[in-house]
Amino acid sequence: MKPIMIVFSDGSPSSMPENDVALATHLRRTVERIESAGIATVGVGICTRAVEQFYPRFTVIQQVVDLVGTSYTVIRDALRSARRRS
Repeated sequence: MKPIMIVFSDGSPSSMPENDVALATHLRRTVERIESAGIATVGVGICTRAVEQFYPRFTVIQQVVDLVGTSYTVIRDALRSARRRS
């Protein structure tokens, strides 16, 4: 079965004094390398759609109370998808 990495995010990468564009580019390249190594990635945006810029598979929750239910759904769907590919 293919490994799965689930990332919870509250927005785009940002850090002082780093350039936000450079950080976003680095994250995109990192996700591409992880995917090319055979690891599926799923981004879960918490009150943000930023994850759609970085992860090929993503979902967005608008309220933190939905985090547990959405996390379960993401894990279930990822496992089902991985099972179909094997």
